[in-house]
Amino acid sequence: MEAVKNAFWNLVTLVLAGVVVYLLYARGKLDAYLPAQYVSTVVLARSAQAAPAPAVVKAEPAVAPAPATQVAPPVAQVQAEVPPAPEPTPAPAVEAAPPAPEPVAPVTLASLTPQQIPRQVKILKPMVFPVIVNGRSAGTISAPAGMMVQVVRVQGEKLIVQNGGATKVVDAADTDILQRAQARAR
Repeated sequence: MEAVKNAFWNLVTLVLAGVVVYLLYARGKLDAYLPAQYVSTVVLARSAQAAPAPAVVKAEPAVAPAPATQVAPPVAQVQAEVPPAPEPTPAPAVEAAPPAPEPVAPVTLASLTPQQIPRQVKILKPMVFPVIVNGRSAGTISAPAGMMVQVVRVQGEKLIVQNGGATKVVDAADTDILQRAQARAR
């Protein structure tokens, strides 16, 4: 296992070194990090890439333009013949009303998909959660109004919620589940 880790880190180091060399080469900064014997090779390679190949152009025989048969009228005569353009009239200003927001359908507990059900809800009134240990009641946990509890499951119009390790079935109306689902739908 140790050999695999060493091989992995060796590969990572090699890749990173290659990336650094490439970036230095691309920015023209590699010459400063190379030994003197390699600098001339890099400079020659760059100059070979930079010099464009000479272009070969075949000369075409010159063709004389066809003689003009009609002479254009003088500029003053053309300007006199063109009627003046009418001045544009500004369009009446119309204020556009902002688009009305699309109405969002009211959310019901039955219409919620499992992805739309919030993971946590706030209870709207104080509740007492029974603590069960090994199938026996071991006391209760009091939860004040406004406390966040975990949603375990939805059953009809009821929620199974959990506070710490205590679980309880509560009415959906006693929580803010519909408000949270509505906010997520927007």
